Amino acid sequence: MKRCGKMMFVGLVALLLLSALMLPAFAETETADGGDLLRAADELKVTDSVGGDLLALAMNLTVQGEVKGSIRACATEMLLNGAVGRNVTVAGMTVKCDEQFDAKDVKIAGNQVVFLGTCDTLSVYGETVYIGGTVREKVVCEAGQVIFLEDAKFASAEVTSSSDPLVVSGLKDNSYKSLDSLALREAVTFKKTRSAFVSDLISLPFTMLAAVAVALLVTLVLRRMPDRASRQFKAHPISFCLRGFAAMLLIPLAAILFLLPAITWPISVAILLLYLVVFLLANAIAAVVLSRVWLAKWNPFLSAALVAAVIAILSILPYVGLLVDLIVMTVGFGAVASLIRKRREPMVSAGPEMDFRV
Repeated sequence: MKRCGKMMFVGLVALLLLSALMLPAFAETETADGGDLLRAADELKVTDSVGGDLLALAMNLTVQGEVKGSIRACATEMLLNGAVGRNVTVAGMTVKCDEQFDAKDVKIAGNQVVFLGTCDTLSVYGETVYIGGTVREKVVCEAGQVIFLEDAKFASAEVTSSSDPLVVSGLKDNSYKSLDSLALREAVTFKKTRSAFVSDLISLPFTMLAAVAVALLVTLVLRRMPDRASRQFKAHPISFCLRGFAAMLLIPLAAILFLLPAITWPISVAILLLYLVVFLLANAIAAVVLSRVWLAKWNPFLSAALVAAVIAILSILPYVGLLVDLIVMTVGFGAVASLIRKRREPMVSAGPEMDFRV
C-alpha cells in the first residue's frame, strides 16, 4: 500500500519530532540507574536494566534488558525482547517483539511487524503483520496482510485488511491456511476493505482537487524560487535530483545528531518541523517547478494546476506510482536544497576597484 508507506514515513518523522520535544524532560536523567534513559545512535543495543522510561532513536535498535517504565522508540530495524513495566509505543520499518517481551498496552506502527510476546492489549498498523504470542485482552490490527500463528492466544481480535487473514504454524512455514483453521476463529472480527488501487481510484477526484489547490497556493506564495529551481533542473537534472534525494535522507539524520547535546534540541525541533512541511508539500513544489520546465510559456497557475493533476493520476498507478512518487519527492526536496544553496552563496560587491599599492 503506497499510501500506507507515506503515512508511515510521516508517522516516523512525527514520532521523532515528539521525541525531540520531550528531550528536556529526559535531559537530566540519562542514566539507567533508577532514572530514564535517552539514547540516539546508529546502532543501539540496550542489555542492562532501565529503572525508568526508555526513549530511543536509532537505525537499528535492540532492547533485551528489563525496562521498568515505558518504551517510546523510533528505528528502522527494531527488536524488543525483554520485560516492560508499563506501555510501549514504537514505530519502524521492521519491528519484532520476541518471546521474552512482556508489557501492558502495546502500540506498533511498521511496514513489517512480528509479535510473539505477551501484553495486555495490542494495536498494530502496518503492511504485513504476524500475530502470535499471548494478548491477554484485545488485539486491534489494520494492515495490508494479517497472518496469525496457530498458537496465538487472545481474548478478541478486530482485523481490518484488504486481504483475507491467513494462518501459519510458524514464521518459516510457507503453507498458509485460511482463517477458519484458527482455533480462536470465533474471537476474530474481520472487516475487509477495498484494495489500495480501488480506494485511490475512488478518491482520485478529491486527491486531484487537493493537489491542484496546494500547487496553486505554492505558486502564489513562492514566486521566484520555482523559476530559479527550474533553471537549475534544466541545466543539471541528475545532480538536482541527487541533491534532493540526499536532503530527503540526511536531514532526519542531522536532526538526530542535534538531539545528542541537550542545548541544541531546539535546532532539532526546527529541522524536523521544516522537514515535515517540505515532505507534505514536496508534490506541490515539484509540480510548480516542473510546470516551469515543461510549460514555460503557459500561465504559471494553469501550468502548475495541470502538472499537479497529472502527478496525482500517475501516483495511484501500481508500481509506476512508486517511481513517480520517488522522482517527485526528489524534485521537491531538490528545489528546497537549491534555495538553501542560493542563500549560502557569498555576495560579491560590484563596486570600483581600489589600488592599495604604495
